[in-house]
Amino acid sequence: MKIVAYGERGYLGFKPGLRTDYGTLNKYSNWDGLLSSQSAYGVTALKLSSGEADGEYLFVHL
Repeated sequence: MKIVAYGERGYLGFKPGLRTDYGTLNKYSNWDGLLSSQSAYGVTALKLSSGEADGEYLFVHL
């Protein structure tokens, strides 16, 4: 961990933690059953129990 020295210029940035879920999407018909299927994924931000976003703060040097 680096300490920011007096006089350094920059700003604080936030990098959220991400969770990726993988699965299969299936399309069904009432008459014909399974019509098609394809792989899919989704990405969501992690949340703390307090409801705030989970991640890390970064000092970005200018």
